[in-house]
Amino acid sequence: MTEKTKKEIAKYAILYLKNRLMIKQAILTKNENKISFEDFMNIYNKFQEQLEDLEKHPEKNVTLDNDQETTFAEKINRQKYHFISETADFVLLKESQIDEVLDFVKESIESYGLNHRGPYYNETFFIREALDRLLKELIQLGNKNDLEKIEKVKQFKSFFYATETIGFCEKLEGKLIYEDEEFFIRTHESNKVCKINKEGINEWNKNKLEDEDLLIAEKMYVGKLTNSDNTICVS
Repeated sequence: MTEKTKKEIAKYAILYLKNRLMIKQAILTKNENKISFEDFMNIYNKFQEQLEDLEKHPEKNVTLDNDQETTFAEKINRQKYHFISETADFVLLKESQIDEVLDFVKESIESYGLNHRGPYYNETFFIREALDRLLKELIQLGNKNDLEKIEKVKQFKSFFYATETIGFCEKLEGKLIYEDEEFFIRTHESNKVCKINKEGINEWNKNKLEDEDLLIAEKMYVGKLTNSDNTICVS
């Protein structure tokens, strides 16, 4: 994969991913059940820390007195998955947080390309692989100046591993595909957003996201419009 190809893939992947992440945030803005990224991760990390501690100290993972078939770890896992199922669809990301994670995705693609062959399952899986690759490379480099960056990448990686569609609207789920040295994105309606060939050229002349006609509730009007004679003009 050439440097030009990596940059073009990163460019259009980021455009598409930000579009979809921002749509989900717009939908969540007025939702009463929304939870901030910080609050979600604080609780999620506490569950993870408890489970990791039990792995290091298995003697603590006792069978609970009130349920002889349930260990302490099983109880924590149930609580964790209940928390995720109740809140993961309502995590509100700031645009700055979206930009930050997508900067990591961009860096990963531009530096290391794509490993996967064939279709990614969805947007979440695409982000996961990019963060996995970047994190692996940063750890191998062992640069002390990257310690804070590594922790941020780990945090976003944990977030996108929480569920298979976290951060995105499932009804708008698409596919990002790298196959036969070509990269393209298909939207939820199977429309191609871009098609980048092995020379790194986008065979579409523009970003096809501009052709989409997606409306969210806050931009829609439901009712009737009348003129001065009280005649219905639009309904």
